[in-house]
Amino acid sequence: MLCGTHEQRQKVDVSSGIDVAGAHVSIGGSFKLLGVELDSALSIDHHVSNVVHECNYHIRALRHIRPLLDLHTAKMLAQGIVAARLDYCNSLMCAEYNRNFERLQVTQNALARAV
Repeated sequence: MLCGTHEQRQKVDVSSGIDVAGAHVSIGGSFKLLGVELDSALSIDHHVSNVVHECNYHIRALRHIRPLLDLHTAKMLAQGIVAARLDYCNSLMCAEYNRNFERLQVTQNALARAV
């Protein structure tokens, strides 16, 4: 993967890949490292989208079984399944856009309502 600013990435033609030590290597658009997906601009927009999608799936499932659970069990499930995904690798988001924070906050609010 080629990382850099938009202007730097535009200077390099990677449509056909590059040659490294005589071997042809294609350039990827993103990579996943320790569960966090980064793109060529080192943005985690796609990662946040995946986290929100996964969390919403589990929140919907929790809403279906919520009438069968007591409050303590519902809190434990919410923390263990959903909130842990929201909190994972938060330190990478220190310079992230407010839009991603808002998306994660909406998901966390939905979790609180489900509990």
